[in-house]
Amino acid sequence: MKTERNRIDQVASAQSRGVQVQPARNQAYGVLHYRHSTPQRTIANSRWRFWPWPGLIVAMLAANAAIVGATIFLAVSDKSFAVEPDYYRKAMSWDQTATQRQLNADLGWIVEIPDAHSGQPIALRLLDRDRHVVRGAEVDIVAFHNATANDLLKATLLEIEPGLYRSDETLARAGSWEIRVVARQGTQIFTAVNPHHVSAFGAVP
Repeated sequence: MKTERNRIDQVASAQSRGVQVQPARNQAYGVLHYRHSTPQRTIANSRWRFWPWPGLIVAMLAANAAIVGATIFLAVSDKSFAVEPDYYRKAMSWDQTATQRQLNADLGWIVEIPDAHSGQPIALRLLDRDRHVVRGAEVDIVAFHNATANDLLKATLLEIEPGLYRSDETLARAGSWEIRVVARQGTQIFTAVNPHHVSAFGAVP
């Protein structure tokens, strides 16, 4: 009886774990005993069961990478967005910037940019504080349109007559520009930032 009771307990325990138990008859003694069986269908289902969570995590990571890539592309390709060149170095060398501003005030030079329409060569006149022309200076500019601040135009202007400097480069787009001037004469350096409006072609006689 104990053996039969133990066998019944084992069957109940196996069934509670989800294991199928099949009865089998012992031909020699005419008694029933039980054997464990795991159907092939159960094995196949456990092997090929679909788990959506790993795929969902991968999809979310891929979407995040695509968004970051699109943001970087738009930031780099958009010419209306600009970062001040060498902003960190300029911030660290603030004393030099303040010194240059004082030198500009001491020199008292004046930059005059004639009115022009789009497509005309860049030109400027350099005067001292008494409005006498400044001759023999080396003049470089950096210019950009306010709508495309990341599109910088750099040029060196040559003196074509006393105090008048010009470049073959042109301000091709009408609208508001910013022109940054660096003029050197011997050991003297003068800098200026000039807003300048360029009229559409034909608007200025």
